Amino acid sequence: MYGMIHRAIYDFLAEQNEEIEEEELQAVLQISRDEMISTHVYPDTHTLELVANAAGFMGMSSDEFMCQLGRFWLNFAERSAYRHILDFTGNDLVSFIENLS
Repeated sequence: MYGMIHRAIYDFLAEQNEEIEEEELQAVLQISRDEMISTHVYPDTHTLELVANAAGFMGMSSDEFMCQLGRFWLNFAERSAYRHILDFTGNDLVSFIENLS
């Protein structure tokens, strides 16, 4: 998975737990800022560990956490450097599918 996913997990937890310190958040996730490089590819097992750690911290199942992260992802991706890619995909599902080809 790309580090952008790791960054989204980190930012989601930080947003949901505003009182948490950065060092504590890094300890919960067992990840450092160096492991959140957006364009770097990390092993899927590493990402799944992040999801499990984050879900446990939030008191959710991994499935429940992923659902919540998916909702967060929409705004996260829009705020990121990848926004220009999203602009090409269209404003609705039909446009998105048509623009894939």
